Formats: sequence, structure tokens, C-alpha cells
Amino acid sequence: MFTNINGVYRVASGASVCVSDRPAIRTTINGRLIVPDDAEICGIYDGAGDGPPILGFGPNGVLVVEDLQGLGDGTSTTPFAFCINRRTSLSNFNLTQINTTGTIEYAATTAGTQIVTPRTYNILRINRTTPLSDFVAPSTFNNPCVATGNITANTLQVLRGVFALTNSANTFTHSVGTLELGSSTSSTDVANTNTGLFVNKDNGATSTLTVTGNTTVLAGSVSLTLSATGTSITGTTLNLNGNLNTGTNTLWLSGHTSSGSPTTNINLRGNVTLSSTSRFNANPTGTVTPTVTLGEPGFTRTFDVQSVSLLGTPPAEPANVRCNWVIPANATVVLPNNSAIAVMGGFNLTVNGTLICQDGAELIATLTGSGSGNPTLIMGTNGTIRVADVDGLGDGTLLDPTSNFPLFIRRTSLGSGTPNNWVLSAINTAGTIEYNGTGQTVTPRNTSLSNNYFNLAFSGSGNKTLGGDVDVTKTHLP
Repeated sequence: MFTNINGVYRVASGASVCVSDRPAIRTTINGRLIVPDDAEICGIYDGAGDGPPILGFGPNGVLVVEDLQGLGDGTSTTPFAFCINRRTSLSNFNLTQINTTGTIEYAATTAGTQIVTPRTYNILRINRTTPLSDFVAPSTFNNPCVATGNITANTLQVLRGVFALTNSANTFTHSVGTLELGSSTSSTDVANTNTGLFVNKDNGATSTLTVTGNTTVLAGSVSLTLSATGTSITGTTLNLNGNLNTGTNTLWLSGHTSSGSPTTNINLRGNVTLSSTSRFNANPTGTVTPTVTLGEPGFTRTFDVQSVSLLGTPPAEPANVRCNWVIPANATVVLPNNSAIAVMGGFNLTVNGTLICQDGAELIATLTGSGSGNPTLIMGTNGTIRVADVDGLGDGTLLDPTSNFPLFIRRTSLGSGTPNNWVLSAINTAGTIEYNGTGQTVTPRNTSLSNNYFNLAFSGSGNKTLGGDVDVTKTHLP
């Protein structure tokens, strides 16, 4: 005998949905079941039970959890302790269908932190709207959802509210198939967000989130932040193995929001497409340098991010590139027209793989906030920069050009000082610069300029014209 819950039902305050512990009798949620903070789903012994109570789900079934203590694991015998409690059942609940079918939606309507039960979910949804669940920079969480252990989900949806993936000074490892962020009422700016995912918020904690599939901003303006609150967060890693795409929506991608110097690593292994309203803030105040790795060995990926997302429009929409950028060995990353990588003074761009820069792409030296030193290019032994710009590679000194400019330039971020020149001396001794555009000017590099090309290659169609004397250690012709 099966009990099917179809349609939309809200459990009455103080009431229980009872599930028999006879395996032949199970309750299946096909519609939407809303369980308030003072209600529950409970397993009972009906006098003939010989197995666990089973809670099943149809493919469109949704269980809405409003209990601040979360879903529970089906073992508690305390009435109303969690959303799901064992009560008089002789056996713990069988909740395995949550792993593969249906949706668990955390949507507490009572003020306070809502615990997200650590376990495997099919679809895990965060959707707290009233009272307001938000993050106020640099370190205040109001009515958040918080994981108390490792989370695994086929899909994680953060539609409204803020969700933190740590609650203590422990090690957390989270794995998600696809990540979906935002709703029509999602709002984020430099001061606060009402829709955000935070990989780490606790001193002494180490947290890793790996998204094996795609990350998508569904609607509105949202935040994806590695670490917030505290000054001694041990380390945080975000692995986005699939594509990251905002569409026309807005993403604030942040390494660290507060003071201190946590270790943060952002690995963007798929295609990256950010809207012009999106902003990247690597580490505005910390002293440890975040590392941003683009691409995946053996694959060609596209990094389609405009310079405004990296330089910002302070004070309302600032950005920060206080980080090192890396193209790993055997990876190929394409910068399309109007896309950019911006490097702050004192930080590096390391090319160990292949960086393909289409005509109109920019490699920018900048300052986003206070800083000193020169942005530096590091070329690996097998590193290649493929240049399609008709004005060539450039020498990294041209400031704030508006037209007819080469690949390596400088740009001033509003409210910040004038950036120093690029240091491009690595081109003298390692890697390859490959000109493959049409009608290109080859940037002069020679002993009188105290530089040269280590490896110079030509490909593609059209003429390549020397812009002056060129000294080369090795040359590859078509």
C-alpha cells in the first residue's frame, strides 16, 4: 500500500505526517509538501512494523523544510527535533530516494540560522525570502542557511538567501553536479547580497567546492564568494569544472570579502562568459595572493570577460584583480574580441599552456586599489601566446588607449593610481610568441631595446610587417 502526496499541502502547526515502518507501506511526495518549523514527518510503529519507514519522491516532488534544525537524518526520536524524526518506529528512516529523486528546499520562515543537513541530495534548493536572509559586507550574515558537514548534490540551487558551506574550524569537501544561482528578486551590490553562496566563513576552516558540471546565473544579481568573515581561514578552493555563464544577469565573483589573508584558489576549467555588469573581486584587503587558474589541460576553453568586469566602476561597482593568473601546461585558453585578463602591479600572469588572443583582446596592467610594483608576464618553457592583434604584441607601456592599440597595454581603474608598465622580460628567455593575424605589425624587440624574442613564430594568412629591428633566439616559420 502506498500513500501518494499530490498537489500542494502545508502541514498544520503542531501536526505530524506519519509514515508507517512497514516496508510495504510508504509515503511518496509527488507534489509539494511544506513542513513548518513546528511540524514534522515522523516514522511510527503501527503494531506490525518490521522495517524502516520509507519516504519516497516522484521526479517533481518537493519537500519544503522550514525547520531551523533542518531536514534531519531520520534517526532522531525526539518529537519535532527536525523536519524528519523517527518517533515510535523501531527502525531509522530510509531516505535514500533523496539522493536521486525530487527536491529538498530549505525555506525557513523563522528568524535565525537554518541548518542544512549534510548528506547527498538530488536537488538541493535554498530559498529563504522572509525574514530576509542576506550578507552585509564585510562579515555579517543575517538568517543564513549553513551546512554542518559535507554536501553532495546532483544540482544545487540558491534561488534566494545566503548559503554558507562551513560552520566550524573543520575540513569540508563539497561536490555538486550543476550550480544554479538567482531569481527575479535576487539583488547584490558592493555592500550586501540577498542571494549568495559562500564556500567558507569560519576561522580555521578548510573548504573545497567542486562543481563538475555547469554554473549558471538564472536571474537577477547574485554573489559567489570563496571566503568571508574572520582573518585566519585556512584555505578555500573553488573548482568550476564546467562552464560558467551569467547570460545577461549579474555575478559578483569574490575571493575574500573581509580582512586577513586566507589562501584562496579559483579554478575555472570550463568556458567563462560574464556579462558586462558582473564584477570580479579577488582579494581587496588580504596579503596572501589568490591564484586564478584558467582552462583545463587537453582542452580549449574560452574566457569571455570584458575589462569592465575586472577593473570595475568604483565606488558603486568596484572590482579587484589582486591575484595571480595561470594558464596551465597543455591547456588552451581563447580570449575573444573585447575580452581581457587584467593583472595588478606586483602580481603575475603565467602562461605554461597556450593563450590565444584574438584581435581586440587585451592583456591589461592595472591598479585596482592601492598597490605597487609591476605586473609581470611569466612564460613557461612550452608556453605560447598567439597574437592576432593587427598592432602586434606591444611593449606594455601604452596607457588607456581607445583605438589602434596592441595586445599588452595599461588601463587606469577609476579611483586608483596610474599602473606601472608591464614586465615582459620573460619573452626574452622562454616560450613562444606566435603572430597569426592578418596584416599585422610585429612589435620590435632587439638588443638596443634590451629585449628580444626567444621563440618567434608566424601562422595564418596575410602579411606580417616588422615594426622595427627584431632579434630572435629561435624562429618558426609557417
